[in-house]
Amino acid sequence: MTHPLPRLFASLIAAAALLAGCAAGAGLTRTLDDTRGESYQNILVIGIAAGYEGRAMFERSVVSKIRAAGGSAEAYYRVIGNNPPIDREQVREVVSQGNFDAVLVTRVDDRAYSVREQQGAVDAQATTKGGNVFNFFRYDYVELNEPATLDLTGSVVLTTELYAAADKRKAWAVETTARDMANMSDLVEASASAVVKRMQRDGLIAR
Repeated sequence: MTHPLPRLFASLIAAAALLAGCAAGAGLTRTLDDTRGESYQNILVIGIAAGYEGRAMFERSVVSKIRAAGGSAEAYYRVIGNNPPIDREQVREVVSQGNFDAVLVTRVDDRAYSVREQQGAVDAQATTKGGNVFNFFRYDYVELNEPATLDLTGSVVLTTELYAAADKRKAWAVETTARDMANMSDLVEASASAVVKRMQRDGLIAR
């Protein structure tokens, strides 16, 4: 007769491994779907972060995962050059010259963000031209705000928005929540994976 304890022990190990995998990931909620059945063939990826390394890391990770899914994408910092400022008119020029049909922008969601932070120096302001609270193509940037520096020991909420370049419409948006990340690399990997998987699921990545 087989003793039940080894089976129970194995089941507990499997359950613990599953929970660990979930804890290491990022939860995702879709907040907007106005894609109108469209998919996108060439996506410009922009990360807004306080540090250049974190921003570049996120852009690279998302681009890599979109390409692995069969799509085409480019990181903004690679198109413009190292540590470029986020300027609305320059982004429009890049979109036009690079034949991008969508722009994917990821930023810290200050409204939902419960993690402790060290506020970055504010050396900028932006004046909205109408529309939603944040719309990448509807802001006149006088200068750019330096985002906050994150403390990864709490919950970090990132907002990712996809804009259709043809009509500068915010077509799709999600929020990813990551908790108690060991380092920026883990946060980037978990969040980028969650975003691109949902893009695939929603049919946004044209092959």
